[in-house]
Order: sequence, then structure tokens, then C-alpha cells
Amino acid sequence: AAADLARLAQMPVGAELRFEAISREAGEDLWRTQRAALRALIAGLVPKPEGALSSDYLLSCDLVGGVFDPAAVTGTDLTAGES
Repeated sequence: AAADLARLAQMPVGAELRFEAISREAGEDLWRTQRAALRALIAGLVPKPEGALSSDYLLSCDLVGGVFDPAAVTGTDLTAGES
């Protein structure tokens, strides 16, 4: 299904995959569901605050799931001249 092409493109070389026949209607439903999820994701984006991005700000965005204690992984700030 066209909805799976992005995942297919990201598969590592040599990875095993399997195909399953689905109806055209099922493929179109998958595509519509994927597009709706993408629209919802895009609608939830917020603009970057003015100025340089700081480590504290980036950590507060949870760009990498599973970081539950940003203070434990905070190093030097990403803005010039700050540490």
C-alpha cells in the first residue's frame, strides 16, 4: 500500500519483509488514516521561540522520548557564550 512506502524506504539493506494482499478500499483507508494523522501532527506544531535555541528548551520539547530527567543529561548550553 502507498501508505507503507515511507517505512519500506527506511528498512535497512537485507531486512526481511513480507507482502500481504489487501483490497483497494483497505489501501485507501490506510492512506486516508495516515494523511489525517500527519495533518494532526502538523497542526500541533508550534513556532520556535525568538532567539537561539538553548539546551533547556530543546530538552523540554522531548525530542527524544524517554528522557525523564533533563537535568541529568544537560551539558553546556547550545547558545554562544553560555556554559
